[in-house]
Amino acid sequence: MKLNKKTMALLLAGTMVFSSGAVLAEDVAENTTQDVLLISEENAVTTPEIVKLGDFDKEESWVADEGSLTLSKDTVSFEKIQKQMFTYSGKKFDNEVIQFKFSIDFNDGKNWGGFSFRGQSANTLAWGGNYSYLIVVKQSQIELQRFNSAGNKFFTIVPNDGIIEDDKEHDITLGSVEVSGGVQNFLYVDGKLIFNCFDGDETAITDPGYLSFYSTTVATVGAYESEAELSDIPVSFAITGSAEEGQLKADYSVMDLGSDMDAPVIKWGRNAEVNGELNETEATGFVDFKGKYNPIGQYPLVEGVEGEAYPITEEDQNQYIAAYLTDKDGNVLAVSDAYFYDTVSAEKAKMIILLLDCEYSYVYNEKVQIDPDDPWVTPTIANDRTLIPLRFISESLGAKVDWNGDTSTITISQDDTTIQMQLGKKEYTVNGEAMEMDAEAIIMRDRTMVPLRVVSEAFGKNVFWDPKGLIIVSDEAPVWDSVEDADLIDSIIEEIKVFE
Repeated sequence: MKLNKKTMALLLAGTMVFSSGAVLAEDVAENTTQDVLLISEENAVTTPEIVKLGDFDKEESWVADEGSLTLSKDTVSFEKIQKQMFTYSGKKFDNEVIQFKFSIDFNDGKNWGGFSFRGQSANTLAWGGNYSYLIVVKQSQIELQRFNSAGNKFFTIVPNDGIIEDDKEHDITLGSVEVSGGVQNFLYVDGKLIFNCFDGDETAITDPGYLSFYSTTVATVGAYESEAELSDIPVSFAITGSAEEGQLKADYSVMDLGSDMDAPVIKWGRNAEVNGELNETEATGFVDFKGKYNPIGQYPLVEGVEGEAYPITEEDQNQYIAAYLTDKDGNVLAVSDAYFYDTVSAEKAKMIILLLDCEYSYVYNEKVQIDPDDPWVTPTIANDRTLIPLRFISESLGAKVDWNGDTSTITISQDDTTIQMQLGKKEYTVNGEAMEMDAEAIIMRDRTMVPLRVVSEAFGKNVFWDPKGLIIVSDEAPVWDSVEDADLIDSIIEEIKVFE
């Protein structure tokens, strides 16, 4: 079910004040003022069907290892025998919001449970090839993952600070609804929104699928009893625009779940790392997933920027920028995927980058092997001079190279420029004008090697040489400094060493 997107306008009379490092605000400043826009039916993206799970006493509606399920009128109890999974097989769900009760025995944190949805198989684990979304419930944290042809992706990890307690029944509302641009996955526990994640990837799972339950020990699923309405939520929350346009924008729509929500506030965060720095309290549980997920609170807020537009500045270069939707109390309703303002790639697209004793090179941001026939052909140092492969650098610059074996002469032609040199001699010519290298051209591994300085003098290029062995050839003056940009240079050196 594809849904037409209707973007809700924000009517804000004032601004809210937040600490630059906090994402979940405990208090709102007393002088804060904000007009509130209630969401009407016209503003809603869709009103999905809300389904209360049932059929607890029907054996034909449940799949599990033999003997692991106990069915009654209002509950299904599960005790793991072999496979840590049981499935409601009564139907495949497609865009419904599903409600049920759930309890699990964590066994002092040793056990975990959860739910998978949009699963294509009723009896195959998510990580066993069953394409699906998976909510992992641990005593320490709650995770949203996706398993499909693109591999395993983490969308969020939320600390389980009493959200789902040990051996206690909780009202669960689980939604996986196809919206404009992707799939919105969200979780309510006891009427409180825990996460709300938009999967805008091309590989988002849109096919109808089974609802499965996981437990490494004992779990119970039962009838949802609460009649309280849930608050509407923002959906399809994503960053649009680009740094080249001078600003980013955050756009979203609204899903009607029954109770109107106040107009949310858009705030912006920024960090040099895709998920931000892990703090001490998170490190134990989250460190294995760093780089795989986008947890709430990992992009410190940018002071003085609020609203749907984010103006790009120099401080944003090579930073990850994320947008937050919060309610009037500062509670996060949705987080966008991060936008990376990549200026390094733009610069690399203008450069030829080599590394001493490395067989790989970046040629205008494309990684190539210097000599596909011989990995030992690399830039090197001989007699205190940096030598580079002449044919490789010449052809990378778009020149033609000819070799005359009778006279040991090399002729390099590019547009209206002709360069000639002979092996064993320092003298060479550029359009007939005599010039001299600081070391003669020599043969190494059947390849002509010339001093790095020739590239600057003969081709009229700018050459940057870093003491760590990084060599950059470009038309423009060097943009990086060995001291100020040491970390960046180190990262490029690590990148160039391995061919992917």
